Amino acid sequence: MSPWIQGLFGGTGATLFWEGILKPVRARRSLAHVLAEEVGHNLQYAAGQRLLLDKNPRGIPSDFSLSTQVYKALLPRIGELPRLVGEIVLLYRSIEALNAIPESFTVVFNKFHDPEGQPDYVLVQLEEQINGHLGVYRTGLESVVNRANTLLPKLRKASLPWYRIDTRLRKPKLLSLDELAKTVDQLANERAAQRKGIQP
Repeated sequence: MSPWIQGLFGGTGATLFWEGILKPVRARRSLAHVLAEEVGHNLQYAAGQRLLLDKNPRGIPSDFSLSTQVYKALLPRIGELPRLVGEIVLLYRSIEALNAIPESFTVVFNKFHDPEGQPDYVLVQLEEQINGHLGVYRTGLESVVNRANTLLPKLRKASLPWYRIDTRLRKPKLLSLDELAKTVDQLANERAAQRKGIQP
């Protein structure tokens, strides 16, 4: 505990001030910082997958999964960020719904591409289901990107001490779509080469 706090408030007063004000404020900043890291990671990944979908509009990676580990671990403490609770919960509900798509898509996709003994009307239904999954995946990615883009600056601001005016006034670093597009191009080329059996 800082000596100047003890000097201002005395031993007992300093303890109460620390436990009642300074410690909770520091804990909220730490909570916002850790959540911001996970949201930032998910934003990068979801935006990249959305760009990749333009290059391969008929595919959903079977290993696609956005991170929810930090959110689940800190869920009992989300109420410490009362102004952001609604946005945080909505973002992670969107993420959980998006994470559930690849498994069900893979089942339908495999049935469609193994049509032996399947009547034509079943294949038509399976194709409609595939298109439905792809549409939900596309809009789900866009929803996560939009929600994360809105929430991330607020979390970063909440993670900063009030006295760091220089940092608070600094222009936030934005997601570089140009750099992300280059990475997506490289990934798409590598996957295309793997499908053809060529080492990139």
